[in-house]
Amino acid sequence: MTKVAHAAGQIGLSLLKANQVATQAQGDGVLPALPDDPQEAARVYQAFMGKD
Repeated sequence: MTKVAHAAGQIGLSLLKANQVATQAQGDGVLPALPDDPQEAARVYQAFMGKD
């Protein structure tokens, strides 16, 4: 059960890290928020990571 919780937490941490990297690359410190829909947010994340 701990492994499952850890794996689920990695998704959010990966999204936070991707946002941090994108913000630093953008330079202005403003990044649009991810969509509220989890499937759409995952699609945006996959596109950002180049796995689209």
